[in-house]
Amino acid sequence: MTVQSLKPGTFINHVDFGKRRVKEMDERISVTLPARAHLSVLDMNRFAPGYPGGGGVGVAVNKYLELDIKLSHRTKINGLRPSIIEHTLKIISDVLGYEEGFQVNVKEHGLLHKGLGSTSALMSSVAFGSNYLLGQPLDLRELRLLVGLNFVEEADKGLVRPGYETGVGPMAGFYGGLVIMADGLEILHRMPLKGLRGIAIIPKDDADNAGESEVDLLSKKASELDARDGDQKSYEVLFSLFPGAIKGNVHAVGDSIWNLQKLGSKTAEVKHHTHSDEIYSTMEFLRNHGGVITGMSSVGPTILSLFCDEFDLNNLETTVKKILPIEEIMPIAVDNNGVVVKILD
Repeated sequence: MTVQSLKPGTFINHVDFGKRRVKEMDERISVTLPARAHLSVLDMNRFAPGYPGGGGVGVAVNKYLELDIKLSHRTKINGLRPSIIEHTLKIISDVLGYEEGFQVNVKEHGLLHKGLGSTSALMSSVAFGSNYLLGQPLDLRELRLLVGLNFVEEADKGLVRPGYETGVGPMAGFYGGLVIMADGLEILHRMPLKGLRGIAIIPKDDADNAGESEVDLLSKKASELDARDGDQKSYEVLFSLFPGAIKGNVHAVGDSIWNLQKLGSKTAEVKHHTHSDEIYSTMEFLRNHGGVITGMSSVGPTILSLFCDEFDLNNLETTVKKILPIEEIMPIAVDNNGVVVKILD
């Protein structure tokens, strides 16, 4: 499946919210937004590049994207992925009728294309910051829709290309905690996960997790497996995951997320990786040693495991390294606050 590259600012899906009053702010602000672990898409057949949806469950974690932004007569961007930043600024500006520019400096957490939603965090933070400086004419749902409906990944020569988006990233980034999304970028439920800490494991891997490789994986094998397991996944979400989250039952939620790791598209995402058997073995080890919420994030390869009780990071790391070739193991915690904005001057 070939995805057409676009100039930044090209609408993939135009959204008309009607005329909004813009009130320009003179201040410079900082925006800090957490990363997300996307522990399962609900149905790969319900979305495609340029067509967001599919539902999903994910968790905001304490790896942060930071930006500072102010209004300017012309746009100046300082960041690793200026085409994505430019695209987001132009989408917001066009919707609101703002004709001047922004000065933007972005510091990312450095874990790009590891399954932690770096692109989603980048677009969400830029959308949030630019909207804030224009008097917040758009609410968070409208920002989520704009990001989701016009979601892109970076492409060659300063271009962007439509990407896959469920809405989990912006929702987790804006609100924090664990989020469950329905189709069409709509929210089913948000559940705080107070006190949960754990580890994130990045395996050594030679699989391509971005661009055309990701499109081929998700549009073919993963979609076929979700068509096969769709009924079972739907039952799991409706009768276990969703009720468990409403009741605040972390163990019920963790059991459902673990069941989803072995169904449909998630199995294709895991099998995409060089050490897929070892990834499953590592997750099973973590589950058996207290990792109540454990799963591989998005197309991977990052594994997330969250604990309700105290755990020994060194002992876990020693054993995990015997199971799976590791690039990095880091402590991680749930972010239950979501986006934070501060006025700098």
